Amino acid sequence: MTVIGDGAFENCKELENVTLPEGLAVIGECSFADCSKLHGISLPSTLTSIGRQAFASSSIRKITILSGVTEIARATFIHCRELENVTLPEGLTVIGESAFAGCSSLVSVPLPSFPLIVRR
Repeated sequence: MTVIGDGAFENCKELENVTLPEGLAVIGECSFADCSKLHGISLPSTLTSIGRQAFASSSIRKITILSGVTEIARATFIHCRELENVTLPEGLTVIGESAFAGCSSLVSVPLPSFPLIVRR
């Protein structure tokens, strides 16, 4: 399993764009948290897990989560104030508590088919 460890790029203030490689399965907790210039990120189709607060307080504007991910962890995108566009995959079964809290630019999130659980 290929993993980006917890906090790997946390507080990288100059990081602007990231293209994650195919084969990556896990993004750890707080991996890209507080990356204040991170506007673009491309996730691979092999991704299965995104950790808590992985993108907290980053500046991403758009994210497409592909079908391998079945759960969005608690507070994954908390305080992503520039996040405008989110695409969630069919097969997503859990959205964690406060996953999109404080995303003040987010207008709508099209939800996939049910069953979908919002977990605390």
